[in-house]
Amino acid sequence: MYKWLKCSQGCVATGHFKVALSVLQIPITEIDNSLGDLHYNDNLVYHFTGGMVFAALKRWEEAEEFFEICVSSPAQVPAAIQLEAYKKLTLVQLISRGTVS
Repeated sequence: MYKWLKCSQGCVATGHFKVALSVLQIPITEIDNSLGDLHYNDNLVYHFTGGMVFAALKRWEEAEEFFEICVSSPAQVPAAIQLEAYKKLTLVQLISRGTVS
């Protein structure tokens, strides 16, 4: 997941959104912590940047799903990235459906 995280961040930073699709379309079913030093925040960043990629490509349902995962990830105190994801989620829902759920 760590390489995928860096790939999606790089694609968003450079505006090469289609390149990230090959990474984002592979579902993450298992995470092996022995392969790298992953942290809770990495999950938030991965799903936030994934939402940004899908939103930029006007793939609203997938963008909404990624932002929802970021927003709804359990935490004692919401991270700043979760608040940003909530703003983006609201915007994506308004664009795609005309209403916020």
